[in-house]
Amino acid sequence: MSERTLVRAMADGRTMIIRSFRLSLRNIDGLITALALPIMLMLMFVYLFGGAIRTDGRYVDFVVPGVLLVCVGFGAATTAISVAADLTSGVIDRFRSMDVPGEALLNGHVAASVARNLLSSLLVIAVAFAIGFRSDANLAH
Repeated sequence: MSERTLVRAMADGRTMIIRSFRLSLRNIDGLITALALPIMLMLMFVYLFGGAIRTDGRYVDFVVPGVLLVCVGFGAATTAISVAADLTSGVIDRFRSMDVPGEALLNGHVAASVARNLLSSLLVIAVAFAIGFRSDANLAH
């Protein structure tokens, strides 16, 4: 691969990452759902259903890992829906006519998904610590 081709591929990738971030920010209901749904689920399970199940420890310590998995699953589903929307809307055909590689488009969707997942996970962890979550594991575990 020549240096010019590599530079062009990197520029296409950067453009698609910016496009995917903009699409994420423009989809306000999806963004709010991605950020608020895990927090609402965690609060509901801890405070509404928390006394229904007896555990050896605090119930919040059992709920938080599951809610973090929900964050990841929801992020993957959102990415899949976004890619499917691109495939059905005809934008892929436009990108092909401009000779944009498919890897750049996927890199953009994946980068936006990673950013949404990180933000969602950080919010969940912050709220979890605020309501009393304490892990017994250290950083290596």
